[in-house]
Amino acid sequence: MLTITEDSQQLDRLGNAIKAYRLASGQSLAFSMIHVARNLAYALHSETAKIAPSESKLMELPGALGWRIKRPIGGGKGSAMKEVYRRINARRFLAAGWLPAVRGFVQNNTVTTLDKRLGAVQAQVETTGEVHIVLINRAGGIEKETKARGLLEKAVRRVFLDIAPYIKSHLGEEASKAFWKI
Repeated sequence: MLTITEDSQQLDRLGNAIKAYRLASGQSLAFSMIHVARNLAYALHSETAKIAPSESKLMELPGALGWRIKRPIGGGKGSAMKEVYRRINARRFLAAGWLPAVRGFVQNNTVTTLDKRLGAVQAQVETTGEVHIVLINRAGGIEKETKARGLLEKAVRRVFLDIAPYIKSHLGEEASKAFWKI
């Protein structure tokens, strides 16, 4: 299970991005956090979906692996193709773990707590007005793939690329340069 809440350099950068976006937009901290968290959920889903090999790439697999490909018990004609489709679905399964988090952001400025078998988004507003948003992916193997392929870093970069033009247009060139140094 991967929960995007643990302290990391990337999440510190994201916190600074939220502050810059809040300053540029003039909106509340809650609005800014929801906007950035929604973008992060979308980015995590799409970056994870990108690691799934294409169907044509996996179609080459049985010939390349030959006897080494696992065939289902009962084998027979087409059993190698069943294994190819199983592998395709297994890689897409990782990205599906982010879908509850994506679906939790039903409107532009709200987040709904959702908890599904594959993943979740949890939102909590403190009495002080502070907002906590947690994105959870329960798909098996997501931690390994995230660390090995730098999925969190890529997703945070996409969020930065989304926010940067807005900050530049509202706060000017100097603020934009400072933003990229975050």
